[in-house]
Amino acid sequence: MRRVAFRILLFMMVFSALHFSAAAADGQSGGFTYTVLPDGTASITGCSVEGDVVIPSRIGGYTVTNLAAQLFYGSYGITSVSIPATVTYFGDNPDDNMWDYVFSYSYDLERITVDPENTVFCSVDGVLFNKAKTILINYPVAKENTTYHVPESVEDMCCTSFARSSNRNLRRLYLDGKDTWWYTYTFYSCGDLTVYYLPGGWAENKVQSEIENGRSHESDPSRPTFVEYTGKGGKLKLPDNLKEIGYAAFEGGDFMTVIIPEGCTSVGSRAFANCQNLRYVYLPRDTKVADSAFEGCEGITFIYTD
Repeated sequence: MRRVAFRILLFMMVFSALHFSAAAADGQSGGFTYTVLPDGTASITGCSVEGDVVIPSRIGGYTVTNLAAQLFYGSYGITSVSIPATVTYFGDNPDDNMWDYVFSYSYDLERITVDPENTVFCSVDGVLFNKAKTILINYPVAKENTTYHVPESVEDMCCTSFARSSNRNLRRLYLDGKDTWWYTYTFYSCGDLTVYYLPGGWAENKVQSEIENGRSHESDPSRPTFVEYTGKGGKLKLPDNLKEIGYAAFEGGDFMTVIIPEGCTSVGSRAFANCQNLRYVYLPRDTKVADSAFEGCEGITFIYTD
């Protein structure tokens, strides 16, 4: 009986010691909460700072190497985040930074910056990439640009990387590489966004999959419109199932030729306004065109397709 009691007491002592150790590993400093990881470095697990957030490289005497999954998920009031050189991964997996949703739906976020000495991440014009720029991790929801070109080097755009961006400013997204891939929620709640893709690669295959699965604007108004084009200054071929072109849908676009499909019944106000390189427009003769649809465009030749 004494042996049983002793073992129970010993178990309780060990359990209490472990519980105390785990509790002691968590701390708070400067508006951040953190946890000490098994390797003796720290993970930032919470943030109460608003405005411009600067992630510390050290906290509580520990080097910060990690940002917890969903750290800024759905946040309001944070306008920028600066990542130090010491942070080398997000979430629980040091080898995969694509599925941790650290910045997803951060509604007021305008830019993400990364210390140039960081060996894993980088930022270009406030957009977060991996160091090789093959993965676009996050485009800040509140970034001020209305147009953005995804670099040709990008192979993957993370899930939710552009989610809700068209709720704020972004209206036109050009994929400069034909083999860029994306995921189910990459363009979640982007009903006002037009995505321009190049034919003949993975991007075209992905667009066909999105259309077939009801993840394009024609089937789901909360999803983007996908439009084929042939690169800067090239041809813009609108989808065959397009019924109408809305207000300022392609304003300021950089293409020389536009092909409007037979089924399109109307072209809205300022739809192609200020497309300064536009020279040729193919459209059905019965399509109704608003007076300001091509405002700011000069030297256009209209070619009727009926």
